Amino acid sequence: MIGSRWRRGLALGAAVALIGSCAEPTAPQRPVAGALQVTWTTPHVDDRSALLRVVLPSGLSATGLDGATPGIEVFHRQSGDTLFIAAFGELASGALLRFEVPDVRQASRIAATIVEVGAADDALRTTTDGYAVRVQQP
Repeated sequence: MIGSRWRRGLALGAAVALIGSCAEPTAPQRPVAGALQVTWTTPHVDDRSALLRVVLPSGLSATGLDGATPGIEVFHRQSGDTLFIAAFGELASGALLRFEVPDVRQASRIAATIVEVGAADDALRTTTDGYAVRVQQP
């Protein structure tokens, strides 16, 4: 009697697993075009220039690049999947650059780093400790 209950339970479990595996597959998600921005955090009040490197995942391109903060001059150059951003002005923490991508859901796959930072006296900072940069939706 216990054996037959066990076999019925096993058969029921197998049937449920088989039905679950036959479920309709989920459709691939479509890209969501939109804007992303590069934001940074500085531990200093006298930063006047910054060079950033943003590496895009394969197949993702950046278009419509534009400065995100009035009073900050931003220049950029794209080489393959790498975007170099130079920002000049009184650089406080916040958004530096906005750009369009074909899929904003790829933002977490974008790697952004601070290459170097210049102070008000035109000297380069000896370290980028305490700085942070990230790419996110505005």
